[in-house]
Amino acid sequence: MSTKRNKIGIITGQNPIYGINLWQEIVKENIIFLNNHYKGDLDNPELVIFSLPHLDESIKTEGAYNKDWKIIENTINEILLHVDYFCFSCTFLNSFKETIFSLGYGDVFISLEDVLIEYLKKHQIQKVAILDHQSNLEVSKYCSYKSLIRNFELEPIDELAKLKNIIKISTQDEKEAKYAAQKLANIIENTKCHNIIIGPIEASLLSLEEFDKNFILTNNILAKKLAIKSFYG
Repeated sequence: MSTKRNKIGIITGQNPIYGINLWQEIVKENIIFLNNHYKGDLDNPELVIFSLPHLDESIKTEGAYNKDWKIIENTINEILLHVDYFCFSCTFLNSFKETIFSLGYGDVFISLEDVLIEYLKKHQIQKVAILDHQSNLEVSKYCSYKSLIRNFELEPIDELAKLKNIIKISTQDEKEAKYAAQKLANIIENTKCHNIIIGPIEASLLSLEEFDKNFILTNNILAKKLAIKSFYG
């Protein structure tokens, strides 16, 4: 089913694993979408990844925020020379969504937050918990999910902040990965909310089928939207 398709761009933050994971998920969702029409390599969408490992993802000041935005804006302009749509693979970067829309990139930027809100509305979900160490849920300019917090009820998970550094290094340290998995499992067991938005690293550390929860995987839901965008725009 080889045909001209829209090209997809991915901008990663400090952890390139998020971008690699999202790329893999897009390929999987593309195959699922095409079903029997998928014949091989030529039926995959064209993808471009720009990695920005030098971004400061712990921004708490206006200066750091503006410095990061300058890097991101330059990257957006560069990647749009090669692709039709772009997204961020890292939740932290969603804090720039309103700025991106205000500058006229709304038609080509696929926002994770918007994709999640679309899913929640479609399934009539009003209350969620978020288990993603890269999410900034403080009600401020730096919040990763401003619109989601305004329109949905959010169950706080205070323990997640204490695990942030451990989760970050869990991809390279088996001992830390086991410790993080145990702590995350305890958090899930103590979370009252049935619907949990979960990041890719957190999801990779757990056997999600062991829990009686509806997990909404950030990279999975974003990849599904991007795979469809590569066909229909």
